[in-house]
Amino acid sequence: MTDKIDPNKKHYFQLATHDEFVESMKLHTAVKHSPPLTVWEKGESEDDAEIYEVIEYFPDSKMIKLRPT
Repeated sequence: MTDKIDPNKKHYFQLATHDEFVESMKLHTAVKHSPPLTVWEKGESEDDAEIYEVIEYFPDSKMIKLRPT
């Protein structure tokens, strides 16, 4: 049996705390040309990633309003 090599292993980071995440989302919505958010399923090819622009963040409901690019 062959182990599947994870093509995205170089991209995994430690989980952010709630406060770090809130701060990051505030920056994304405050900066006019903030970097996009890249979303893909763990273990899948980076070519299958989806790129989004952050429009709004609602910390109380923990919702992020995104626009696909």
